[in-house]
Amino acid sequence: MAIAKAGLQLRDFVLAPLAYSKTVLAEGQQEFGTILMDMGAGQTTATVVHDNQLKFLTTFPAGSENISRDISAVLEIGLHDADMLKLDAGLALSEMANADNKLVIQKVGAETPEQVSELMVAQIIEARLMQILDKLGEKLNLVGAFDLPGGVVVTGGGAALRGAPEAVKAAYQVQVKSFVPSDIGLRHPGYAGAWAIVHYAAQQTPVQLIVKEALYDLPLTVLGQPTLGRQVMSTPVQPEPRQAMQAVQPQTAEPVDASEYEQTSVENDESPKKQNPIRNFFKEFFD
Repeated sequence: MAIAKAGLQLRDFVLAPLAYSKTVLAEGQQEFGTILMDMGAGQTTATVVHDNQLKFLTTFPAGSENISRDISAVLEIGLHDADMLKLDAGLALSEMANADNKLVIQKVGAETPEQVSELMVAQIIEARLMQILDKLGEKLNLVGAFDLPGGVVVTGGGAALRGAPEAVKAAYQVQVKSFVPSDIGLRHPGYAGAWAIVHYAAQQTPVQLIVKEALYDLPLTVLGQPTLGRQVMSTPVQPEPRQAMQAVQPQTAEPVDASEYEQTSVENDESPKKQNPIRNFFKEFFD
């Protein structure tokens, strides 16, 4: 619905973790096995890739937005201020914080600003982050994902939090790398999702798109090439009424004597032939 309202045409479907795995991970990571963790705003997704295939997928309904809400609730500050505090001075591990560093906050309803320690903010962040990692770790451990040599690759907006890769490493005891798009203007892990989908779409061959068009019954358009596959017309074209159908409209003519038609049917070819209307209808209809 949103795509149609924007005046765009749906070209393809793709599972987001599949697009991530084919673009974010190197060939060796896809083959020997890697955990790809997308730390989003509302949820955190962990995907296990092995033998160039998606082997396991699990999500937990909490992400970086929940961390901001925790800071807002504990420190009694606005959600926007909590989000800015997290991004500017937040740390994923309390052991990385310095208790002597003071941060200025403005509590809701307070007339004057107050100070909190960097350590306190880090403890709030760490508590929520470790809950997320522990819940995902339980599922990943069941499938032996931590035995894969590729370790964990973290991406998403939550990965921009200082100390996030170190927190993942502390929780899982495996090597951890973060992925950031290298394109100019996109050098932030939060853009990794859109970057991955665009690159995945660009890698699709015309043959792959034709197969998907047949599976999903989608209109297929390949940039720079003629339209392939079935085309979906915006407005169905109604067939024009056949001429023969007009010949069977109810008429008020008097009954016709059959003997009259038998006599006129043997006249020469130059004169117009007078035919039975019912016979003419069936003749035109089956033609």
